[in-house]
Amino acid sequence: MLRLRENGRSTWMWLLLGIIVAMLGVRYVYADNIDTSSTTSSITTSTTANSSSASSSPIVGATSSAIAWPTEFAQWTQGEKRGVFSSNPYGYMVDSNNLISESKDGNNIYLKFNLIAFGSWDKSQTKFYILSKTNDQYSGKDLNSDNVTINKVTSYFRSALWEVKVNIPEDSGDEFQLCMYDNSSTGFHETNGVADDSTYKYMLISPVIGWHQISVTRTNVSREYYVGESSNLTFSSPAVQGDSIITVNNNFFKNASTVVVGAQTVDSNVLKTSYTIYSDAEAIENQIEGLLPLNNDDYGLRATMTYNLPSAPQKTEFFYGGLRNIVLDDTNLSKTTVNTKDYLYGKYVDTIISDIGSNLTYTWYYATSDNESSLKEVGKDFSDTKNSTGILGSDWMSFPESSSFLKYVATQNSENKKVYLMMKIRFGGDLKALTNPILVQIQTPTLKVPDKIDFGNIPVKNIYNGGNFESLTKNDDNLSVSIPSVSKNAWQVSASTEETGNNSIAKLNGQLNIFGKNLTTTPVEVVSVDEAGKTVNLPLNAKVTFKGYHNPLAAGTSFTEDINWNLSPKTTVSASE
Repeated sequence: MLRLRENGRSTWMWLLLGIIVAMLGVRYVYADNIDTSSTTSSITTSTTANSSSASSSPIVGATSSAIAWPTEFAQWTQGEKRGVFSSNPYGYMVDSNNLISESKDGNNIYLKFNLIAFGSWDKSQTKFYILSKTNDQYSGKDLNSDNVTINKVTSYFRSALWEVKVNIPEDSGDEFQLCMYDNSSTGFHETNGVADDSTYKYMLISPVIGWHQISVTRTNVSREYYVGESSNLTFSSPAVQGDSIITVNNNFFKNASTVVVGAQTVDSNVLKTSYTIYSDAEAIENQIEGLLPLNNDDYGLRATMTYNLPSAPQKTEFFYGGLRNIVLDDTNLSKTTVNTKDYLYGKYVDTIISDIGSNLTYTWYYATSDNESSLKEVGKDFSDTKNSTGILGSDWMSFPESSSFLKYVATQNSENKKVYLMMKIRFGGDLKALTNPILVQIQTPTLKVPDKIDFGNIPVKNIYNGGNFESLTKNDDNLSVSIPSVSKNAWQVSASTEETGNNSIAKLNGQLNIFGKNLTTTPVEVVSVDEAGKTVNLPLNAKVTFKGYHNPLAAGTSFTEDINWNLSPKTTVSASE
């Protein structure tokens, strides 16, 4: 302890070397009774959110090399407007009317915020510092005053609301605190509510601000699915200045969405900025193309939402709508029932009700590719459909065995037309939300074979004497089989010949061979496909064998034979049969 005397007054200074002194006191806030007795500048070396503080070597010339930087973030200094003629504690203002925000101008990124300070604070010599954290390592740097601009917003009783704009260096870590030190007569003192809780003296300290590492929390984007009327997103970062706050890479969804700043708060010393995204269901209720799932496994349209934060743009992948395509195999339609519950995202109903409320009703609509914008009610055109309208969460639309709607889809698909399905959700008659539109597909196994297998001109003597001959079109003689991805069967291709009178190859004592198997009028299995969703392409390896013929043949006579192909499900016979 060192006692100095100056003009008959005693000034006490504490030089603490590694000793933490507990400071206990009661918060008295006299916003503009300034303590002018302090003559030494100091900054603490560590801090906690409780009542302990410590000081280190004085700042010399306001350079960071003279500062013993803290090893953890400090409790932020909160300002408060109590009234024009009231005592207003100094500090950062954080609320819906005083946002800490970020903007970019060229290569420079600026942080803008409001704070309460002395009425003539612009005449002070405040020093600005950044305390950064990256990978749990702390470091600091001082900021040149040229990087800071301040403007008075509103004057109060000897204090004022100030707007501050700071050029933040790119290398400011994953997150940081912006610190201001001022022990001058117009600075920050305990009588202004600064450090009267025994934290850092003479300092205004910002909340922890995310910079290059941002955390994101969501509602109604649970498991990255966005369903319902709105969604809330919260970022551990400043707000974004400008109109392009959040963008979506899907134009239809983007045009139907509005982004509103929800709130800005400080949670456990960390700055949090929240936004609400509202979707206008009416803007896209008749839109099909552009909102369909990209594949049959996705519950909705895959999209990317970007939070356009200059320091660290945040991309969030999500699925809009919650409904996946209905894909069926046509071989069992007469025995197939379909419940739409099986095609909705598992938490769809709970999420919708949480977002909008209960007592919601639904109606299912369909359209075809030749008139996408004309959506019609499923139940009105296909009366055997169950619960095409109902109470959300209590009822589920389903198609029975031999469904007239599914037969309609199969017919449309066979004509290369698409059929779409969509659910609309209402409250009291008002449209509130939609599923994404989906495709309803009835998949059919396909078999493709050559129209003609050509063996060319064969000398008569080779037919008389016998011989083996390959097809002249062997490079094009291929068989292709496609099995639906939803098929539950193994499949087989069988082939047989059909004699065509006296000019058939069989009449010449000839034998057709495909895939190494001799063809007769009795069907024989030539290909087996056991995997659903698979397309098989195989060469026929077609050959004809003559075993010798002893009747007269006229030159130039053509001989043909028809091959009957059949693609069918394999039947499994149990041991008991």
